[in-house]
Amino acid sequence: MEIERKFLISCMPDVSGLPSREIEQGYISREPEIRVRRKGNEFYITFKGKGDLSRAETEISISEAEYTDLCSFVTSKRIIKKTRTEIPLGNGLVAEADEYHGELCGFFAVEVEFASEEEARSFVPPAWFGRELTYENRVKNMNLAYLDDDGLAALISEIKGK
Repeated sequence: MEIERKFLISCMPDVSGLPSREIEQGYISREPEIRVRRKGNEFYITFKGKGDLSRAETEISISEAEYTDLCSFVTSKRIIKKTRTEIPLGNGLVAEADEYHGELCGFFAVEVEFASEEEARSFVPPAWFGRELTYENRVKNMNLAYLDDDGLAALISEIKGK
């Protein structure tokens, strides 16, 4: 089970010296949600259930060759590319700050995973977090991957303008 909240980043903190990785991910299916992902030198296939704050998630480590083969089954319009930086928040929590690239350049979001829904609901975001996106289905990575170019440009413009 994945329990997380997602936010825009209103003001990126200094991340120099913090661990970061390049991520690329494409989607094989929308229903059920099946994603292939490269995270640095690690490769995964992920199955996700429906939901927003919490949803079922199974992530399976695969080889680079399997990842390459599975990429031929990607049906999404685009591959999501981003740099993820891990920022410690205290109390065992880590903010995963994503700087998107390509057609999503200029979009910055942050996710925090929790051990329980109660912990997630009681979380008070730091000042550098912006508007919450947890309950906005349209900004899930899968939906961003399937949007046509005009729809994506309009959505990013709207989000950044708020």
